[in-house]
Formats: sequence, C-alpha cells, structure tokens
Amino acid sequence: MDVREIAEVLAQARQWQAVATPAAQVSYEGKDHTETVTAQVDASGVLTSVTVRDRWSGRVEPGAVGDAIREAAATALAARYGFPPPAAGAAAVDWSAAFAASTATVPVTDDDVDQARTQVADVAARLERDSARLSVDDARDLYLSQLDTLLSTPIPSFDEATRHVLVGSPMQIELVFARSGLLVGCTVNVHWAASQSGNALTMRIGDLLTEHRDGRQAF
Repeated sequence: MDVREIAEVLAQARQWQAVATPAAQVSYEGKDHTETVTAQVDASGVLTSVTVRDRWSGRVEPGAVGDAIREAAATALAARYGFPPPAAGAAAVDWSAAFAASTATVPVTDDDVDQARTQVADVAARLERDSARLSVDDARDLYLSQLDTLLSTPIPSFDEATRHVLVGSPMQIELVFARSGLLVGCTVNVHWAASQSGNALTMRIGDLLTEHRDGRQAF
C-alpha cells in the first residue's frame, strides 16, 4: 500500500467522523411506504419514538407490522446520516454497505496525503531505530506488526453483531437493538397485534423504548 492508498483510507476515516458526529437537528423522522408507521431518531441515530396510526389494519397486515416499524426506523436513520432512503418495503438495510457507498467517492485532500506521508515516515523511523538491535526475523515481525497498525482504520460497523439488546416479549412485541442503539430487529406477535389499536401499539412500543433507553443510561 503506497502513500496515496493510505491517504484514501484517512479520507474515508475523516468521512466516518463527519457522519458519526451528532447532527445539529434534534430529531429525524421517517415513515414506512404505507405511511402507517412514523419513527423518529435523535441526533445520534438512536430510535426515540414510533407512532402507529389508528385503523392501521386497513393499510398493513398484522404480520407485516414489524417490518413496517423497521422500515420507518430505517428511513429516519437514513435521513439522519444523509443516506438514500431504503427501498419501499425494505425492513432490513445493510448500513455498512450504505456507508461504504457514501465514502466510495470521498475526495482525498492535500492534508490527507500529508498525514499519510507523516505516518509512513514515523513508521519507517521506528523500524530503522528498532531494527538496528533486532535479528532479521525479529525485524520482519516488527515490520509486519507496524504495517498492520498503519493500515488499520477506526471505521465501526453500523450493525455490529455483538451485545444485541432485546426488550419486550414474544407474546406481544420484541425489539432488538445493536450496541450502538440501532434497531436491528422487530418481531410482532400476529394474534396480539390484530387485537390492538394504533394507540395501544404506540404506547407499548413507547414503553419498550423507555426500557431500552434506561438500560443504556445504566451503563
């Protein structure tokens, strides 16, 4: 990997920092394609509210309520990060791919190139200094470890698979959140949902969001 390629990595990391920085707006809104469910996320992209309109069953089948909730949440999150809105009816979104697309054409600035040259020079200087007192094998191992460090990028995944948090009950509704607060799953019991008004669904989801928020604040 040459200086230019390292500069491109630094440019992508800079773009990630810009995306990850909390936005100026307090909240962002999204709806599912039937406009039955409205979701809001805060400046950090965390889901804060879900509203299901009354007489929702005329628009969405009970078995599709969970997907509608996820689609609305995904649309709100896309608005927050400036990504294209998800396709109509898309409940699951590959946020890693969305971010990759948003950084695919990030321009490399002179500052990125200067930082890359500085990093390469620093690593070369350390290698020259340390290699003088190491065997050939030790020097090679040091070089490889330094190279790994140099090429690593602090770009996390949107849908990190570790430490998912589940709130709710399979008898009613379950929400699954990634460690970052991103909604990654929503399962709604069909028979329970069929007997609920939009207001009742909204209130139950609100209780679960409060439970999730309180749990996040506890850590």
